[in-house]
Amino acid sequence: MSFSLEALKVIRAAHRVSLAASFAGLVLLMAPSRTNYSPALREIELLRSLDTRVYEQRLQWILGTPPLLPQAPANPFQGAATIPFLNEHICCLAPVGLRHFETHAAFEYRPAPLGQPLADWLAWVGSTEPARVVLPSWAKARVNVDTHPADRGSEATFQPDDYRTVRFFYVATTGDNSLAGSRYTFMAFLEDGIDPPPQGPWWKPILANKDLALYGGRWRETLSKRGRSVVQGFVPGGSPSAVPYVGVRTGSVNWWLRSDPETAVLVPESSQRVGNLPHLQEHWTEVSQMTLPEAAAYMKVRQKELREIPLFGVKIPGSLCLILVPLTLLLSHLYMLMHVVQLSREGLVSSDSPLFPWIGIYQERLPRILNAASVALLPPLVCIGLVLRYGDRVDLGTSAAAVLLAVASTVVGLSVLKAIHSVVATTGLTS
Repeated sequence: MSFSLEALKVIRAAHRVSLAASFAGLVLLMAPSRTNYSPALREIELLRSLDTRVYEQRLQWILGTPPLLPQAPANPFQGAATIPFLNEHICCLAPVGLRHFETHAAFEYRPAPLGQPLADWLAWVGSTEPARVVLPSWAKARVNVDTHPADRGSEATFQPDDYRTVRFFYVATTGDNSLAGSRYTFMAFLEDGIDPPPQGPWWKPILANKDLALYGGRWRETLSKRGRSVVQGFVPGGSPSAVPYVGVRTGSVNWWLRSDPETAVLVPESSQRVGNLPHLQEHWTEVSQMTLPEAAAYMKVRQKELREIPLFGVKIPGSLCLILVPLTLLLSHLYMLMHVVQLSREGLVSSDSPLFPWIGIYQERLPRILNAASVALLPPLVCIGLVLRYGDRVDLGTSAAAVLLAVASTVVGLSVLKAIHSVVATTGLTS
């Protein structure tokens, strides 16, 4: 028996192994589709990581605007306005809008449904009810401490030096941020005169303490000599009302989630025609009555099952499928290439080829096309399909390795076709 005939048998066997690997890949691609829980698990983790303190900071930022500050009506002096409730003790001026201030409001909002079923979380993230706030009733404000009191008569007789300019205004709710019994304290930091030259943020050390009773008379004298004064008092809260702002449903939980790109995926815009928690709703009948930890544990178990791919009743690890198919293709193509190269060196005996049934050496166009497709077209398509179908069930390294093996097997397959064509052409079998 000649070497060329034995070589053709080996090449045909390797080709059959390649076809078997491609067929196995096709079977895996046609396996019944099973739900992937990864996106829903990411939504669970995002819900568990929500920090309502960030929401409260956003609310404080909204409320750090004129609604929480005393209104300053216009004053004859250009660019300034008086703060009426202080006029019983002093006449103070402030740049219109109080440019330098710090506020801490009393508000309440729908709390996160910790320990409750996912159905309650769905209602919570979709809540468009604005947060409620208690604004200070500045008409009822009272001054407790004025470090530089003076009886200056009526405002009509004031001279420019009789005024004080507000450099910084601080207002905060007493206790926590709850609405129950809300009450505000305020501190105004002033400098003598109408818009005197700024002296720097001298109020910061005082704000760190806030208890003016701890400061003695000498401190007040020093403060007065420098043309500074501090007024401290309290303001009762008014009736609770919706957070005032120009935005639609501004201040709601839904607004907060939509305003952050990271959490906006939980509450897609209505134009996308999907509901809130879109990936969790894909499994709603399974998890809607579970708490976050229960739903996460349940889906992790189901997700682990998805890593196993059923093949003829046998569960095969998904990572093994993704690697085994392209690896088998690569090895079979390498085996074919080595024997085809050796065959080209030894030469193909033309009398053997008509006796050997393998489409790789047939002279007709259709067998040659089928041979090329089975070696260089079908394998990469199958490998790409496997990565797209099962790639999200395994780690990134496994998917990357599968892609590299698929590319390598394709390159080797093209080399096999080129070598076969060279052998057949040299032997004179081409039509």
